[in-house]
Amino acid sequence: MLGAMPIVQQLKTAIGPLLPGLVLAALVLLSLVALRFALRKAGGAEKLKLPSALLGIYLFTSALVVLASLYWDQVSGTLHLLSLFVLGLAVILALAFLVFDYIFGHLRGVYSPKIIKDFLVIVVYVVTIFVLLGRHGVDLTSILTTSAVLTAIIGFALQDLLSNIISGLALQIERPFNIGDWVKFGDQEGQILEANWRSTKIETLHSDIVVVPNNIITKSALINMSVPTPVHRRKLTIGLRYEAAPNRVKASILAAVRGVPGVLEEPAPFVLLRSYDDFSISYRLHFFVDHLRAKERIEDRVYTRLWYQLKRDGLSIPFPIRDVNLREVKPEQEQAARERQLARVRDALAEVGFFSALNKDELRRLAQGIRVEFYAADEAVIREGKAGDSFFLLMEGEVEVRVGVEERSVARLGPGDHFGEMSLMTGAPRAATVVALSDTECYVVDKACFQDIIGQNQQLVEQVVEQLEERRRSLEYSPEEHTFNELANNEKKAHMGARIRRFFGL
Repeated sequence: MLGAMPIVQQLKTAIGPLLPGLVLAALVLLSLVALRFALRKAGGAEKLKLPSALLGIYLFTSALVVLASLYWDQVSGTLHLLSLFVLGLAVILALAFLVFDYIFGHLRGVYSPKIIKDFLVIVVYVVTIFVLLGRHGVDLTSILTTSAVLTAIIGFALQDLLSNIISGLALQIERPFNIGDWVKFGDQEGQILEANWRSTKIETLHSDIVVVPNNIITKSALINMSVPTPVHRRKLTIGLRYEAAPNRVKASILAAVRGVPGVLEEPAPFVLLRSYDDFSISYRLHFFVDHLRAKERIEDRVYTRLWYQLKRDGLSIPFPIRDVNLREVKPEQEQAARERQLARVRDALAEVGFFSALNKDELRRLAQGIRVEFYAADEAVIREGKAGDSFFLLMEGEVEVRVGVEERSVARLGPGDHFGEMSLMTGAPRAATVVALSDTECYVVDKACFQDIIGQNQQLVEQVVEQLEERRRSLEYSPEEHTFNELANNEKKAHMGARIRRFFGL
């Protein structure tokens, strides 16, 4: 105690050594208030809670120092030293926030890794503790000797943890990846969620969180698939029969991948002949994506489109599979089945308006020349502005008709509907884009199929023109629904007939 000194004098004596710290605490507190006000809209002020709380603890500890000076002088020095430790940490955290978060981050947009900031805070704080201890008469030699022994013991016991911490520091300095990058190392692949002192967190394609120790990452070959660009090349291998010419196969594969959602147009996909195998020629399709999280779904779409495109192009995938079915089918049964299928196609064609001008024999010949094509959901059957000479009769599924650059939907067609009359009869470019909404089956009549029929019966030209004109007039009553139709507006019958004859070389 301070004996019989007046209480005021005792308080002055007790507060005197605390004044520099109290002034510093007041300045830091005002700075924190100013920073909180400056960041009231930008956010991030929640990081100021810790230094603010430490300042509150310092003020409370300072009050305890004053009371101890009055009533328990033996512990006042120790409390004063502890209060300075708290004040030092508060000041260092406030300065770190000011420099790293406000000046570099908020004002300049340069965000430093958290591990670097934490490392500097720890180093500066340790130095501050030693300075404070030295100023208060503590023998640092014995402390350093003891700390060296303790450091060796702790370092040996925590060598794995220290290895991870050092590796984490190296990763933050080298910066081989950033938060949000898609990386692969070892058997792990995913998106970086967090990188801290000890480990790195990765979210995989299965939405699992994998915590990988930093020393494992530094020992592995790391692939950052988001740098220098998120565009990433994917490859698929497919084998096709030897009978198919390679250039024809390459064109078919490229046609399949064109327009697949998720596949980039630039860089453009390409196909390479990979090898001559036992049962097939292997081709490798290369295409580019910029959404790695969806790469498996994109590959599924590409494989699906390949099946439909190859089937339309008459190309098949051979496999060394033995499928033996023994059965006896009489020739008349096979012929009857073919006739039933032919009658089904002929009856479907007879329902089309401008084919009604054909007699039964011509319809039969036309039915024999059609081809059946299948389209996958979301696949474009025809595209606006593209050349074409074929007509489509929808047998199964549903399609949507879209016009304009924005591909505005104007109609939906179902089984029994058709499109492509003008391209078949005149070779006019497609007037709309037609996209399959589900798996779709179409009967396709092209110029070559119709050429022999109209060449042997040129009177069909006038009858077809009549049917086309009648259809055009019927569609004029609902232009909003049928703007997709490929009939030329207000075209005279004579002009239409001349176009058809010229197109078919009659």
